Amino acid sequence: MSIDRPNPATSSATAASAADEQNRPPRLPRWTRQEILVLIQGKKVTEGLRGPARGAEPKWATVSAYCRRHGIDRGPVQCRKRWSNLAGDFKKIREWESFWSMRNDARRESGLPGFFDREVYDILDGLQNKLIEVFEQNSRMLTAQLEAQNMNCRLDREQRKEQVDGLLGVLNKFADAISRIADKF
Repeated sequence: MSIDRPNPATSSATAASAADEQNRPPRLPRWTRQEILVLIQGKKVTEGLRGPARGAEPKWATVSAYCRRHGIDRGPVQCRKRWSNLAGDFKKIREWESFWSMRNDARRESGLPGFFDREVYDILDGLQNKLIEVFEQNSRMLTAQLEAQNMNCRLDREQRKEQVDGLLGVLNKFADAISRIADKF
């Protein structure tokens, strides 16, 4: 009858592994579609806030607070990481036109996410299109403002030139008058 003795190296490695798993925080639950939609809306609202309306807290703390007000208990770091992953996946999908017709295994082989919610994609696509429109509108406004400033500068230069020319004319007449007076003496 043989007695199996535990191997001390294996036992200590197993104990260390178990201790690591006990010390590690539990894995956070996956984001649901509803949570993602609230996150997108929170990011949109936060980006729309300007100046004092935004407050002093960091952007992702504001997004997290928005999510909490809407029943989603996610911290600022979770919100930032999820947004970063969403944005990265969205960009990959947007550049790959045939994504929606590909099978999951073909998507993964191409370095694309295996799954991406179409509704979330459409919302992000709409936000990006709206952002592009805002940039184009701001560009047109800046162009108009620069043209107006250029026109004002040109008018100022012309006005100063007229004033200088007028002053030079007066000074020339004054110098001529003084030279005539000096000639009479």
